[in-house]
Amino acid sequence: MVNLLVSNEVVDSVDVELQKVSEKCRVIHVRREVVGDPEYGPMVGELSIHPMLSRALLDYGIERLYSFQYEAYLKIMGGSNVVIVSGTATGKTEAFIIPVIDRVLREGLRALIIYPTKALARDQLNRFIQFSPPLSYRAAVFDGDTLESERRRIVESPPHILITNPDMIHFGLAYSSRFRRALQGVKLVVLDEAHVYEGAFGSHMRMIIERLKILLGSGLQFIASSATTGNPEELGKLLFNDDVHVVYGLPRRRGLAYHVLVSSGHLSRWTVTGRLISILSSLGLKVLTFT
Repeated sequence: MVNLLVSNEVVDSVDVELQKVSEKCRVIHVRREVVGDPEYGPMVGELSIHPMLSRALLDYGIERLYSFQYEAYLKIMGGSNVVIVSGTATGKTEAFIIPVIDRVLREGLRALIIYPTKALARDQLNRFIQFSPPLSYRAAVFDGDTLESERRRIVESPPHILITNPDMIHFGLAYSSRFRRALQGVKLVVLDEAHVYEGAFGSHMRMIIERLKILLGSGLQFIASSATTGNPEELGKLLFNDDVHVVYGLPRRRGLAYHVLVSSGHLSRWTVTGRLISILSSLGLKVLTFT
């Protein structure tokens, strides 16, 4: 109850301080969201996953899956096209990493993991390495920053998991025979942060996927993952031109959150954003801003 009172006071303070800047700059809507404990699925030891992956998960501290992760695991292992929707830091990435690695270990499957930016791709490479049983499979990044020596190694001995971005695929399919060779044998394609593929960028991504289908043949399996997409089934169908199964996870991590809508009045969003940062910081809150 104390948290509720404190949060209400913060919202009221924000409203008062904003109106000092401009009468029309104010809080116009507040929504409270309470997320409880997640629903758990089976223990890792109860799953019929590859023994090396099971040991790697336990070593990493994952003893059981959430129910949505288990649902995603079953669908992906069964060959379905899947769209996973779950909030940031709720285990969304593990929901597709675990079945992808399991299929790599069981079937020797090759997977293409697509992130919207080079920085994100290289950051996420570490996630695959963390779950990698020693000497069992390889994961690598192929993008504009990949050294020539590493490119040769990837082409000569393609990794089980190849991580890249849309721009590299767009350029590589058209102009790089080495990149096309590096993709040979891929049977599963993952699009993480899929909510960015809207508008012109979404149309561009759809055409890239069609070109991948031409290169790699029929039978490709697709997975998309997002924290914020509003209509995941429609997004999946538009991107993949195929039916998809939607797996819903958690909106965010457990606890209380306030969603506050602010009218900027006649002020620019930059002015209001700067003022909000100042107000929240003065109240002793840590602030992370996306503009």
